[in-house]
Amino acid sequence: MASLEKRADEDVNTYVARLQRMCANGDLAAQDYFGCCERELSRLYLSMDNPRAQSGHGGDVTWWRHVRWMILEAVVGDGTFIDVGCANGHLIESLDRWMRNTDVHIAFYGLEISPALYDLAQRRLPDFAPRIFLGNAMDWRPPFHFDYVYTMLLPDIPDCLRKPFLDNLWDHYVKPGGRLILGPWNDRAADEELSALGFHPSGYCEKTVPGRAGRMKRIVWIDRERQATEE
Repeated sequence: MASLEKRADEDVNTYVARLQRMCANGDLAAQDYFGCCERELSRLYLSMDNPRAQSGHGGDVTWWRHVRWMILEAVVGDGTFIDVGCANGHLIESLDRWMRNTDVHIAFYGLEISPALYDLAQRRLPDFAPRIFLGNAMDWRPPFHFDYVYTMLLPDIPDCLRKPFLDNLWDHYVKPGGRLILGPWNDRAADEELSALGFHPSGYCEKTVPGRAGRMKRIVWIDRERQATEE
């Protein structure tokens, strides 16, 4: 069996891609996959010195705001919002700040698999601390359903686990009448993958990346219809 340790010639993206192939081939259990990724990504994020990088973003403040602002295009009314894979909590911190002084009121929550990043989020954001949870979204169940469930983790999930990952979010996170928000993607190919998995986008927002002519970022969302008894 191949080593689960990151080799000296691998960056984190190459390492994660290798683990995904091992998982898809049946050479690596899902629990071990998530354990290895959590360890390496935590080490990388915690080595950074700014909140964006500690949240997994490699760009500057302008790029962060330009791309992450798209998420709010899917937020159309009051409710609850959870960031699945929230790292240090910088995204919910930013979205909360951007939503202030508007007529839409959102209670932001987060879920993080890494104990170290969870602890960092708790220290950084004491006001959010009671609303940030520790767990693996593959099987962790929230205390209630949310109006908006957001994650950008899907590309980091092995192909063989994407359907159960999305099913768990859909069944146990998104309330009837709520939205599952995904992205940003680099192109539209992910929309086709979602449809093949049984999740058909209801809408999207697409923007160019600052300073990168021709490169697009795309957020998509899937609406969960209310049950007939609730209409």
